[in-house]
Amino acid sequence: MMIFLGWSADYDKIMVQQLKKKLKVQGVNFPEGRVIFWINKRIKYFLIKAFLFVVSRFFPAKAVLVFKDSDGYGYHNCLSLFRQKKVLIVRNVISREDASKFLSRFSTVYSFDKEQCEKYGLSYMPQIFPLEDIDSDDLDDENSCYFIGIDKGRINTIDLVAIALSKYNIQCDFNVLRDRTSREYSKFYIDKGITYQKNISRAKKQKFILEINQEGQSGLTLRALESLFFGKKLISNNPELRDYDFYDESRIFIFNDLNDFETSKFKAFISSDYKPIQEELLNNYKASNFFSNVSNGH
Repeated sequence: MMIFLGWSADYDKIMVQQLKKKLKVQGVNFPEGRVIFWINKRIKYFLIKAFLFVVSRFFPAKAVLVFKDSDGYGYHNCLSLFRQKKVLIVRNVISREDASKFLSRFSTVYSFDKEQCEKYGLSYMPQIFPLEDIDSDDLDDENSCYFIGIDKGRINTIDLVAIALSKYNIQCDFNVLRDRTSREYSKFYIDKGITYQKNISRAKKQKFILEINQEGQSGLTLRALESLFFGKKLISNNPELRDYDFYDESRIFIFNDLNDFETSKFKAFISSDYKPIQEELLNNYKASNFFSNVSNGH
């Protein structure tokens, strides 16, 4: 059995629910809210310690406990309550100090970032897709391109890509959340995020998905996997995608600069048929496949 502690974000809950179709899993989340968060932190995480002390009495001895690196509510402060195997999933860039601390507290520490794994001695995990099944009835192929993400200094590139795509009458459903890197205006800025369920619904309607990696970012992203599982053409600035087993020029267009959108190669990409991907290949990237291996000690 696997128990996911603190996986309370919209995306996380969907993944845990989907995992139940294949694996014996359970999600445990401390009640959340601004007031509870403030009180819990003010009294040195006593509330969550009391909560986990009670619920942990019901955890099977051989269960695998799965934590996240982001920990605003203090789950990591309660690790001494558990005798079960504890693993950590790192989704963010961390420091050497954090890596050392995590390695001393958890049985295994996984990261999506290969460079981070090599640098700090973490265990590499591939990017995983949260859904077990795809409802093909919801899929469509509108001549439009979808992007969702925090700005992170990418808005200039996003705006210019939109101009390039408009020359081919491709509509742009770009949704960019402001952060401290944001400039004053872009028509693609949105004031608040959308649920992951709504993100899925919108991505399924488009013909294209846009991925803009930040400088220095490596590895596979969730956007890339969404394009594969939904059968959408991916436009990306990540050259590493050429090294993956799913790469095909009918599925993925990789650009270095905006001049690439003027090439015959791009014109062929947007007009060609999408080459279907084998189900066996997709299975390698399902969350259920990865966590099954974790549960079995691999």
